[in-house]
Amino acid sequence: MKSRGRLAWPLVAVAAITAGLIWFAVTLADDGEVGDQNHTMRDVELIDGHFDGQPVSITATLTAMPNGCVTSVVDGTARLTFWPEGTTIEQDEDDPTTYIVTLDDGTALRAHATDGDTFTASVIEDSAPDEPMLSIDGTPYDRIAYYLSSCDLEGPAIAIPEQSSITVE
Repeated sequence: MKSRGRLAWPLVAVAAITAGLIWFAVTLADDGEVGDQNHTMRDVELIDGHFDGQPVSITATLTAMPNGCVTSVVDGTARLTFWPEGTTIEQDEDDPTTYIVTLDDGTALRAHATDGDTFTASVIEDSAPDEPMLSIDGTPYDRIAYYLSSCDLEGPAIAIPEQSSITVE
């Protein structure tokens, strides 16, 4: 009987982990968009009090971290990027260390750990980077909170409202 009790705990742990992973996957799902790194201006519209400043021009290089985080590096700091509506981010089928950021007009940018594409854009920086990103109703925006905590981002998030402002260098 004691050996059955010993087997029960690992099974309970596996069931709990599985349930957590299923909840995690459902939490990150966003109306069928591919990947949890697809953050767009639609997300910005759901966040209260973070992107209140005026647009500024930046130059950034896309990076892809081993855990799948796709970031824009501006002045040496990795940042969460909210892309224009219609942007998708997908892992490259031929190179799993590379992600492709595809804008609504078909323009594709490559994100890689060592040599991603560089672009310029007109962006709005997060005006409250030390505050948690909350939904308009005051609840935590879990999908963004997870990304911010798992991607080791250093600088304030940036939002690119207009696709026409992006120029690939």
